[in-house]
Amino acid sequence: MDPQQHKIVDILFEEIDSTQTHATKEYQNLYKGQITVLRALHQTAGRGQFDRKWECQSKRNILTTIIFPYFTNLQYLKNITPVIGYTIVKLYKELYNLDAELKWVNDIELNSKKSGGILTESEQIGDELVLYVGIGLNVNWCIQGATCLEENTGKEVDQEELFQKLRERVIKTLYQLNEHGFEMFREGINQILYRKGQLCDFVDSKTLEIVYSGIVEELNKNGDLIIRGQDGLSRVVDPNVRMKYDIHISYQRKIIIFQNLYQNENFKKLFKLLLISQYIQMVYKLLKISINKLWEMSFSNRFSSIDTS
Repeated sequence: MDPQQHKIVDILFEEIDSTQTHATKEYQNLYKGQITVLRALHQTAGRGQFDRKWECQSKRNILTTIIFPYFTNLQYLKNITPVIGYTIVKLYKELYNLDAELKWVNDIELNSKKSGGILTESEQIGDELVLYVGIGLNVNWCIQGATCLEENTGKEVDQEELFQKLRERVIKTLYQLNEHGFEMFREGINQILYRKGQLCDFVDSKTLEIVYSGIVEELNKNGDLIIRGQDGLSRVVDPNVRMKYDIHISYQRKIIIFQNLYQNENFKKLFKLLLISQYIQMVYKLLKISINKLWEMSFSNRFSSIDTS
């Protein structure tokens, strides 16, 4: 598929409810048969994954939806969000030398705080599979508990440069994924996976109740997140749950950590040595107590004999 043969149209809104909502509502009326890049300087009703509200302030965030009607490989549809996330992480490194991470499945993290997000939606219209790739990046403003680019760079960020490079890279990435598949991105994604090798809780997106816990391992060849659970077995994480990280480690989670560590042969040997050491110390203490007790009894009996005499 030659990217040069497809028309790309750029549209800028001073203010709109949501570029994503507008794109999905108006594609057939206004944007059919072309790649359209919608950008807003401000959104009044921005939305993220799981119908969460996306907060922003005027001209202080990158707010865009890219409409892409040329994606034909359905098998890679679920890979779009992490692949676009990886593209953004690479862009942050290139432009600002920042080591961002991809929090499964759609968040961009800087220093363990959210700095951006991706919302991918699609619909089949006749023979067309239309993608709506929504991206929100915090440039110099963010809600409490999140972070923004300028907070991490310590200097002013050129929003226009960032947007133009983002636009170019995302469109290029969509062509590449469609033509070459997910495998060309997988290794890179696994290198920047947030909390890789660490224990995480995964919660229901609506109730926020913990569904399961496990050590984050990798994205497999299909793009599924793999974790290792309490039983030491690997499992696929349901895409409808969210990753949650909590510094507090419960008793149950400590058991999971230990069980996963115990799979390692070196740890197993070390643990056995520690057990033997603890056992020897315990035996030594018991012997010491017993000897002292026997000594006391012997000493007491000796004096009793003297008194009797």
